[in-house]
Amino acid sequence: MAAKGKQDKIGLLDYEKADLSLALVHNKACRVRQLENLDEAHRDDICPCCSLPKKAPLFPLGCDVSELSELGVGFPLFFYFAKNLIILTLFSGICVGIPCAYNNYSKNHIDFLSNKPGNWYQSTFIGKNIDIPLWQTWLHGGFCIFLIVYFFILKRFMKKKTHKFDYENITPSDFTVWVKDIEYDYKKDELHSFFQSKGLGKRYKLEVDSVSPVFDIGIYVKQVRNLEKLKGDLSYAEDYKKKYKTSPSSGCCCTRKNYNIKYLKRHIGNIERWLENFEARGRKHFTKSKSAFVTFRFQKTAKRVLRYWKRSIFDQIVLFICHPLLFCCCCCYNNYKFKGKIIRAEPAPEPSDLIWENLSLSNKQKLLRRCVTVICTLALLICLCVAVFQVKSYQYRLHQEQSNNNNDSVMRMKSMSILMGLIIIFVGRIVAISVRIFSNLERHSCWTHYHRAVVNKLIFGTSLNTIVVLLAVNMLTVDDFPVAIPGLHSGSNSIPLYEDYGLASDLFWVLVTDTVVSPLTYFLSPLYIAKLCKRRSVRQQAKKGIISITQGEANTIWENPAVDMAQRYANYMKTLMIVFVFAPIFPIGLLIGFISMTIQYWTDKYLLLRRHSRPPQLGPGLSDNMIKWMPILTILYAGSNLITYTVKSEQSDALLHYIPYGVFCFAVFFFIFPCKCSCFRSKKKEMILNSEEDYNKEVLEFVEDYERNNPVTSREGWKKWLRLVEEKKGYEEMLSLEQKLKSYIPGESNSVLQYALSNNQEPKRNSLAFQAVQNRHSTSVLKTFARNSMPNAPRMPEELDSAYARKFTVK
Repeated sequence: MAAKGKQDKIGLLDYEKADLSLALVHNKACRVRQLENLDEAHRDDICPCCSLPKKAPLFPLGCDVSELSELGVGFPLFFYFAKNLIILTLFSGICVGIPCAYNNYSKNHIDFLSNKPGNWYQSTFIGKNIDIPLWQTWLHGGFCIFLIVYFFILKRFMKKKTHKFDYENITPSDFTVWVKDIEYDYKKDELHSFFQSKGLGKRYKLEVDSVSPVFDIGIYVKQVRNLEKLKGDLSYAEDYKKKYKTSPSSGCCCTRKNYNIKYLKRHIGNIERWLENFEARGRKHFTKSKSAFVTFRFQKTAKRVLRYWKRSIFDQIVLFICHPLLFCCCCCYNNYKFKGKIIRAEPAPEPSDLIWENLSLSNKQKLLRRCVTVICTLALLICLCVAVFQVKSYQYRLHQEQSNNNNDSVMRMKSMSILMGLIIIFVGRIVAISVRIFSNLERHSCWTHYHRAVVNKLIFGTSLNTIVVLLAVNMLTVDDFPVAIPGLHSGSNSIPLYEDYGLASDLFWVLVTDTVVSPLTYFLSPLYIAKLCKRRSVRQQAKKGIISITQGEANTIWENPAVDMAQRYANYMKTLMIVFVFAPIFPIGLLIGFISMTIQYWTDKYLLLRRHSRPPQLGPGLSDNMIKWMPILTILYAGSNLITYTVKSEQSDALLHYIPYGVFCFAVFFFIFPCKCSCFRSKKKEMILNSEEDYNKEVLEFVEDYERNNPVTSREGWKKWLRLVEEKKGYEEMLSLEQKLKSYIPGESNSVLQYALSNNQEPKRNSLAFQAVQNRHSTSVLKTFARNSMPNAPRMPEELDSAYARKFTVK
């Protein structure tokens, strides 16, 4: 095949003819299994592809979630977070939902056995002619205050759990700051001297260990990956034509490919000539971008520098508005100027978390790509509104025809509400897919930022998809539209919000449909079903003696999909927002939300432990991001309570009637000025500032840092690290470590080329994850390597995989 020249960099198995028995072994090995305290017998019986043990025990379904910490601190935090939300909805349903629902039921006087569509769930909804009693508004307001206190306690609880699972886990980012907005023509020595003399002002002189510039490698990496893709297509087209005497099908729509051999060869030749011309000018041709990573010798120095360079909201506004003036003549920010330009210093992501080819992208380019995501999502929601309006119009006509109490009309009306729920869920899935696709195009700087952006867009898009659409179709009439909507009935000007076919029916069936359909569609995932169909097709071809895929491709087909944690978090937040936003008018929804999230919880846990492939190490980033959504939830809840009270309560000038306004203002205040856990923060701050961690000592235990992970400086970084090992531990120890880690040390060829070839997609797991189960107090390089994921490390060659696993297993 055309790609065989890259075997020494990618791995021999990826280019061998597929053996389906090995793919089945890979399927079993890459499941989520218990690797802590693994028996030696199981350690030797490993998959030759990923070096994971085939017969390690599975996690029990009833296991304590803290046991999942070997997968990364983010997984037990997720289940702790979900448990707290379930308890919260149960408590709110008992304390708020049941009393308010009973009060509404007693005042609606709806016959439970009536043939009308307004049945028990309709009677728990606020009726058209019912005024909300003041105690009900106070109850919602009081629970909103309770939410603020509860979320403060939850935030502290999650921080303590994070500290417990991640105890004394020192990483290169603890010593490093990310410097941005530098001029392109800077030199490493200049930036080194600047932070040495002005990092904490002119009065302090700091010890800077290293400066790792960020280079613009985006175009080069893109060309290399396009070349590999075209070579794979050419190899497939030639093999197909040789066997079947015709060209393969080009596919259709988004999967369409051009398998014309002349076309592929022409494009391959163009890219190869471009790469030859580029590489002829030398690796130094990569230009520096406007950022760099500055690593200090002591951890406490880096933390003090970050606090010194941290800008308040006022500073950010001043710099944004008056930046040209400050650049020319203002002396207020002289200490933050490097070569005449104001720069920024921010916390650095982990080296393996960075997407190096995206770091040189400008903020304007990223903003433009994000605007495209927003526009496409809004376009989908507008299409949804139009579709749901048509359903609501048909439901209204059925309501008019129901004067004779026709049971068929009643059932058809209810079926329309169920259909609306299915449409909303279906569009929500499309929104989630579009968010994923467009988020990939946004070019985030690191994987953590990518996942955080995805989960925020998912929560916003799916919540907006349900809340706004339901309110719109039940509060707007035909006369509200300047342009007539085709097919929409215009026989009445009444708002259908409180009608029998209105919001109560729609909301109930949307929640019930989501409770059943969401776990079911997750269990019967289209991606998983597609893989099963692909496996069946490959087996049938293999029975005929036709195997047209490589071993690497077969392993990918037999590997189950990884868990999508962003979608999992978004599902809980979407349900929570729906039930609390509508709680003042539909209190029984709190209990439905409790049932829904309980089913989600056990579905998530079952599929993670029994179906999904072993995920990459997940940090606390997503959990921390979810906590930031809690003040927004309290604002929505307090705002909904205020609006409902204003519209449906008796007006009075009594002081007690201003309580809902005060609760809403307090929720907004809590959002703008969130409470800080001062005791926990001061304790953590004191531990950091009193620590004496020395980078020159700790780096010996790191298998990654910013110089070694930087594609341009990778080889020099490894040489520097090995020299430091030789200096501190001796020549023999250096040779031993060089031998053990040689597959991760770039060769004499271009290290950027190796990076481009080995990081074509987001990494799936740590290839030595079965060794990643040692205690936090690791003392050897291999233990540190086992504990921390290495997403940017190239895959080991096949002949080294099993030997590496057997010979260098951590004892």
